[in-house]
Amino acid sequence: MTNLPNFGNTPLLSTIGNNYSQLHNLLVEQNWEEADRQTLRVMARAAGQPEGHLSSDSIEMVPCEDLCIINNLWLRANGLRFGFSVQSRIWESIVKSYATDNDEPAHKQYENFRDRFAVEVGWATEEKGVPLYFGSNREPQGEKLNSQNCTFIPSGYYPQRVLIYRAWGCQLINWNVLFSRMEYCLRNVSQQT
Repeated sequence: MTNLPNFGNTPLLSTIGNNYSQLHNLLVEQNWEEADRQTLRVMARAAGQPEGHLSSDSIEMVPCEDLCIINNLWLRANGLRFGFSVQSRIWESIVKSYATDNDEPAHKQYENFRDRFAVEVGWATEEKGVPLYFGSNREPQGEKLNSQNCTFIPSGYYPQRVLIYRAWGCQLINWNVLFSRMEYCLRNVSQQT
């Protein structure tokens, strides 16, 4: 088993006792799909929620240390191409590029940003607009992404289940909340070191 490159000596145990060894091992093995599932589980645990249950409110409960550990493990896993901070930068770029001064309601602008983001990271196509991701069994559609074809996975593709675990129409997490939390935590953690 190959070790991940040193990235600021990311701890695998957080101050509140969350153990990230399993996520680390899945990422070392480049088992992207299972690492994505594990990310949802550990995020829920860090937020004090039942397994797999996250909302915008519970994202705010995830300690910065835990969010940064998860992010750093993903960053290290594939040359800084995956992780919430990568997704946050993509999101901000889209928001800045497509910000409008029209009378479009905020929720409609958010939906447009969300759809553009999904296309940018490979979760959807321009033609379909909605994710290719979930079928009736909430599993990815089409080819499974694995270590053999990981170089073709777009930047920001993973982790995704935290953001789109529920059906597209009843999304529980406002992506602005997660990405704002990630940016806050990155600033907070960097000021402490």
